[in-house]
Amino acid sequence: MDSSASHFAFAFDFDSTLVSVESLDELIALSLSETLGAKQAAAALEEIRAITDAGMNGTIDFRTSVATRLKKTRVSRKHLATLTRHLPKTITPGMAELIVNILKHGHPVFIISGALLECVHPVARQLNIPENRVFANQPIFDTHGNLTGIKSGMLASSEGKTHCLSELRRTGKITGEIVMVGDGISDLHPYRAGVAKHFLGIGIHRKRAAVEREAPHYFTDIDSLHRHIHSLLLP
Repeated sequence: MDSSASHFAFAFDFDSTLVSVESLDELIALSLSETLGAKQAAAALEEIRAITDAGMNGTIDFRTSVATRLKKTRVSRKHLATLTRHLPKTITPGMAELIVNILKHGHPVFIISGALLECVHPVARQLNIPENRVFANQPIFDTHGNLTGIKSGMLASSEGKTHCLSELRRTGKITGEIVMVGDGISDLHPYRAGVAKHFLGIGIHRKRAAVEREAPHYFTDIDSLHRHIHSLLLP
């Protein structure tokens, strides 16, 4: 990288950003498909997605969103194992090439997500993002192997990404200007708080009205995101 170029640290959200799906909703869908008929499962999944959208738009907090969705059905370790095998196939088309370009220019890429670590890791490996730059939530299972929630931690709250990035900055694991890339209010929050210098709102898969309204840059296709990030990378 040219020494005169600005140094950035790119922090990507996971669900509906690096991948085309909401991973917790996909886990729930796997369970619903086993317990309900097709029409009932589809209706139940629409309710689940409405709860997800409420959380991503900031009208309910993150923990409430997770807890409410998990009460709808029983998600097991088996469902998680099935989904983790499938998730690399859901990487947003063009995203792998974008990550390659960022890394080629010498800027680190982090994944900062409220998703489960088990879901994020296989995608991170596919994108050549090392595990020590992946930050997500750890699941809690009951004695029957059913998912009951997420462990307490920095990313288990609506402001979690701000706290996580602040800590990475404080400990020197992130230097330079932080570029946060994501589709939800939790991704916008670090920019609002002044922790992220740049925020790139994503509406490729799901449009969140609050994010579209406040984001200084908002992208509904991967090509325009490529062009904008390439302009940042130029010395």
